[in-house]
Amino acid sequence: YKRANMDRVTAAKQRVVTLDGLQAQKVRTQAVVDQVRQAMLSPKTEKTPPKFNMTQLSALTGLESTQLDNKLRRPGAGVPTGVKGNSTRRYFSVEDVQEWSRYLHPERVRPAQADAAVLVSANLKGGVSKTTTAVCLAHGLSLRGHKVLFVDLDPQASGTAFFGAAESQINHDDTLFPLFQGEEFSVEYAIKSTYWPGIDLVPSNAGMHGADFLLSARQGQEIGFEFWDVLSRGLEIARGNYDIIVIDTPPSLSFTAINGLMAADGFVMPLPPKSIDFAATAQFWELFHEVVRLCKSPGRAPKRFAFMDVVLSMVDSADKATDVVREWIVAAYGEKVLPVEIPITNAASTASKTFGSVYDLMVPGTVAERNVASSRTFKRAFEAYERLTDLIEGQILDFWTMQTVEVAR
Repeated sequence: YKRANMDRVTAAKQRVVTLDGLQAQKVRTQAVVDQVRQAMLSPKTEKTPPKFNMTQLSALTGLESTQLDNKLRRPGAGVPTGVKGNSTRRYFSVEDVQEWSRYLHPERVRPAQADAAVLVSANLKGGVSKTTTAVCLAHGLSLRGHKVLFVDLDPQASGTAFFGAAESQINHDDTLFPLFQGEEFSVEYAIKSTYWPGIDLVPSNAGMHGADFLLSARQGQEIGFEFWDVLSRGLEIARGNYDIIVIDTPPSLSFTAINGLMAADGFVMPLPPKSIDFAATAQFWELFHEVVRLCKSPGRAPKRFAFMDVVLSMVDSADKATDVVREWIVAAYGEKVLPVEIPITNAASTASKTFGSVYDLMVPGTVAERNVASSRTFKRAFEAYERLTDLIEGQILDFWTMQTVEVAR
């Protein structure tokens, strides 16, 4: 009996984790993550921009393939002709697609009198495809010719990883921590270019957890300090330099998340049609309403959003409960529920595992393109995100029009 107890004590001691043990675990985990990233992004650790074939260019621009082909054959049309790969298939780069979009749809260009539209993806609950939605919107909007800034507020830094930046490569001063600390007053210092032409990034890392405590302390110590308005003021220059700013928030109503929400013009909530996810939104709106009510700046108009959307995400059509919960969501949110659903697909899963969105799968010659990009599941996911981007872009265009009318007055 005594021997057995001693063995149990020995085993228990072996399971004790000290601060040094936590540090060792952090180092070990990061090393494995870096190895996975290197394997996924082999042969280079940098991500490669996707390329699109004629069928995808047609879907992205809204023209039939025959119409695109006619324009390509027309001398002096002034549109990118793409390049031919090893086969006869013609591929178009991200820059090519952007140029085609601007050429075919000049009405989508941001008016000179309008500022960038700030779009936030938020939900109180994690695991609802919040970051994936934000990244796909950034990619989709960029392909429509818009200059995009992606702002990562989440300490998990998933959005940062999607854009090819490893957390271990991001220093304290590369994030928005100095802005929230009061050392910087504009986000310009933190803006970095990415592998994706037309999208810049304000990255995040685990150190952003401390920003919430910092903002809370400043609110109590600094007379007249408004913690909720730091990011909004920090984006003033960026609003003139970009067309669209996409903000990814942590899955909470933390001080940093509130900054993202209060800086936004438009709000998108990804919501899986599951009872536990739907129930959690009731708490979110109760808390958010109270926050918006209390966060008022003297001399400034009350906070308002140009649009507020709910998009059904991670939809499993095989789940019998989906139809029931979908009815609850529509009953609760009415016209705010967008007429598009993002399905659970193998393509989306593959994209996430390779630190990318469905748009990233189109890299010619890769395993992803051969095995996924031509599949039915890829088409479902691609078309769903394209439809979502169209709907969001339409609301952004309306927002810009509203801005130009107000300026004219």
